[in-house]
Amino acid sequence: MKHIELSAREARFIRAGVALAPYTTFKIGGNADFFAEVTHTDELREAFLFAHTHTLPIFILGGGTNLLVADEGFRGLIVHVHVRGITYADEHTLTVGAGESLDDVVRYATLHGLWGIENLSAIPGTIGGAAVQNAGAYGVEIASGIKNIEVYDTLTNELRTLSPAECQYGYRDSIFKTDEGKRFVIVHITLALSTRPKPQFSYKDLAAVFPEGSASLEEIRAAVVNIRAAKFPDLKQYGTAGSFFKNPVISGEEYAVLQEKYPLLPGHTQGDGMIKIPIAWILDNVLAMRGVREGDIGAWEAQPLVLTNYGHATARDVDAFAQKIAQDVYEAAGIEIEREVIQVSGI
Repeated sequence: MKHIELSAREARFIRAGVALAPYTTFKIGGNADFFAEVTHTDELREAFLFAHTHTLPIFILGGGTNLLVADEGFRGLIVHVHVRGITYADEHTLTVGAGESLDDVVRYATLHGLWGIENLSAIPGTIGGAAVQNAGAYGVEIASGIKNIEVYDTLTNELRTLSPAECQYGYRDSIFKTDEGKRFVIVHITLALSTRPKPQFSYKDLAAVFPEGSASLEEIRAAVVNIRAAKFPDLKQYGTAGSFFKNPVISGEEYAVLQEKYPLLPGHTQGDGMIKIPIAWILDNVLAMRGVREGDIGAWEAQPLVLTNYGHATARDVDAFAQKIAQDVYEAAGIEIEREVIQVSGI
């Protein structure tokens, strides 16, 4: 660990030698050399100045829900963005601090009769993290509700506003995950929602609850909360980063070949004609991964796509288990799967 004497001002929001495992839902990872808890843009600027002055690598942390932190921790500065606040700008628009819980924002929108993000209920983590990842569930992605995003540009030391197009949203992807976009730190998200009912029941789990194709916001939110509770581990008992792998998107021709081998394999047609495959179906029905464990890491019994820390798993344990799953999927289906979880290196 690099020894740096913190000034009295820096010590107000920067700490040394902070354990990262408690800040991630996987409950895995070593210490950060330095950890800054920022609640407004002035602290954000100071944190980056501190890192640049001392030549420290930087990693931006939100809710820690989609991360696997190395056992060695992080030899640099972790910036925990904790900007809060929800402003009801007008009948369609909310402006939200990046550190707000995504589920709290969905709950707020539901209470105010705003449609568009109700299918994202009960997803753990912050809305800032969701905007980086383009979090999605049951046919809805957070990008579909975003009007613009206020970011701190670390190169110019200024705040600027990005449009959805500038954010380059894709499936579990955005500019914020690229080298180009790492200059930006999300501070506020403005959502453009609707007062008109727009239920989205394209996924079978939700469609089964509402066979008539209509429901209130409150009913949809309650249904999503219940579905997720049945599928995902209780974070008070277990560690997990949620769905560990992305659902692969393949061509119609590739899908037809796979269906010859696995006739019941579901597929969701995308706007460009490509087919999104639910990788959980392959893990469950082809590889029989439900409940499979190797020591303290395993595939959750109700949803094998969710890798779970049953007690004292390490990042190395998770990595080895995930590599084996990826190899098994490739051998069974000829598909190379990509990790959705972001890995935070110790170096």
